[in-house]
Amino acid sequence: MKRTNKLIISVIALFLSCSTLASKHHIFMIHGIGDSDKAFGAANIVLNGLLNENSRETQFFLESFEYLTGNDDLTTVDFAKSFSVFFREYFKGRELEEGDHFSILAHSQGGLVTMNWLYHSYKGDSEFTDFSLIKRFMKTYISAATPYGGTEITTIPLLSRRLRQIMSLGKKELEDMYFPSAMIDKMQSLLMGKEKPFLNFLHSLNILNIVGVVHRLPSLSSSAGNLQDDTTVPVSSATMNFYYLKNHKKYYPGFGDKIPAKETKFFNNAKTIAVNAAHIPVLFVPGVVKIPVECRILSECDHPAINFYLNHFLEKPAPEVTEQARSFVVKLKLEVTKNSINFSGREPEFKFNFDAKSFKANKVIGKSFFLDDVKEKKNSRVYEFYYAGKLDKENLKEHIVNIKIEGPTIFHIERSVDFKVAPGNQTTIDLKLMSLGDY
Repeated sequence: MKRTNKLIISVIALFLSCSTLASKHHIFMIHGIGDSDKAFGAANIVLNGLLNENSRETQFFLESFEYLTGNDDLTTVDFAKSFSVFFREYFKGRELEEGDHFSILAHSQGGLVTMNWLYHSYKGDSEFTDFSLIKRFMKTYISAATPYGGTEITTIPLLSRRLRQIMSLGKKELEDMYFPSAMIDKMQSLLMGKEKPFLNFLHSLNILNIVGVVHRLPSLSSSAGNLQDDTTVPVSSATMNFYYLKNHKKYYPGFGDKIPAKETKFFNNAKTIAVNAAHIPVLFVPGVVKIPVECRILSECDHPAINFYLNHFLEKPAPEVTEQARSFVVKLKLEVTKNSINFSGREPEFKFNFDAKSFKANKVIGKSFFLDDVKEKKNSRVYEFYYAGKLDKENLKEHIVNIKIEGPTIFHIERSVDFKVAPGNQTTIDLKLMSLGDY
């Protein structure tokens, strides 16, 4: 009799617990370039189980979205369109109700796919999702190792069609992730508030950026040589936060004066957490999103990021952060009028006096700056240079640095700029270099 009563009580308790599931939370996992849902390992089982074990009021569902990475003709915008189709089909027959939510966990290029899906839906572009639905039901967004600031490792497969075919890497999607690409410029302009209502919406999502730092493996991206990154995407690119200084003024207070550091703005768009993980599993280092099946029992799990994913989706405080990013990247954009350089028959050369003594940064490939791109405008040319460095462990703070820039001719006026750098961030310096003939 006692056994029967216990059984009845258990059934009633189970019924009551099920009836109190007030909402459903759908989490979509979006993989990166040349990858599939295997990028997340056993996340669909492990995260799904742990989330539901730790939530009484919400029922979680995890679903992977796979897209045709490897096609030379498709861009991250095309993949975002295909996610719109997937999203619509997924909710057929299981419509979102009041109190329900959905979120996104994206790896690498998957974050660019997510951002394009959100932005083009916001703009009301055809083949995208009704933004009112997104705004009403989207809860949060986590990206891991997404190159919002670009990466240079893409140049390697871009040189070889055969290598792209072997690795399922599409030409246009690789170009989208390159440091000076139009896509990376687009990401930066959106995160700077080009469309203020859209940026406000992003801020409402309480976004989490997970960045990988690897201590004992060589960095593969030449732009991040000797740096602490995840072997593929520099730490400074994997966060939505960055510094930006723009000064295109034609006239200055006087010769010898410098642009002050206070003109450097910091754009804080997401919570960023560094973990000891690689872009994908390498030797003894775990992949930043590849969750092993052993993690079904957390006490037996040593994956460095899983608790950050869990707590964020459960709206719990983040665990203690034990890793610190040390590397940074400086992106220098110099716009020069064509009239001031066209009379010379050779390629213009610029001289940089970069004062890194205050923080003892390690230089990359033996140069202070290296040229990555030249963009042609109607009456001017924009040169993009990059500097990558790493701060000492004892010096992990914001620094003010000075750079003096000399133009390719004696008629160009020297520019002196104080700007800010900090560990784990990218700083963009956007300048016009004037010559006497420009006045």
